[in-house]
Amino acid sequence: GLGIPQGDLPKTSLSKNKTKWQLNEKDFRNLMIELAEHRAALRKIPFKPPMLYFYISSGYGMRKHPKTGKKTFHHGIDLAGTWQENVRTTARGRIVYAGSEGAFGKVVRVQHEFNVVTTYAHLSRITVKIGDYVSEGHVIGKMGNTGRSVGAHLHYEIRVNGKSIDPNKFMAVGR
Repeated sequence: GLGIPQGDLPKTSLSKNKTKWQLNEKDFRNLMIELAEHRAALRKIPFKPPMLYFYISSGYGMRKHPKTGKKTFHHGIDLAGTWQENVRTTARGRIVYAGSEGAFGKVVRVQHEFNVVTTYAHLSRITVKIGDYVSEGHVIGKMGNTGRSVGAHLHYEIRVNGKSIDPNKFMAVGR
């Protein structure tokens, strides 16, 4: 349900019809290696929230736009928090965009593994530049009110292979 193709994740070679007491030493070793590979893959996916303290002020999906009043599809979620709160990357990756972008105001985009891109918009300040490699939790900016927004908040978006996915699904897995 997160849009990441099953084929992109580590493969499991252990036969499904063996029970736990039928594992030999080689099978057990392979199982432990596969478990480590799966854990490493999970660390590359943005499961964490981008701010420590927030509430969701606008969800993913169809909504009446607060500024224009038109019914449009909201491709992310809006997170409200304390003014100028640090905005952090939700998984390691590379900064592919850092600058102004029309209605989004000041924006940072991070390219992660498995063709996942996270977008952080309406920032008051950007603290990274294009090409930077960032780890999970790296501060990329401050929550703000730039672009076409009504009040201070962070617009947070996740795209997998170019298709938007509800960030709540990722954060629910992370919890």
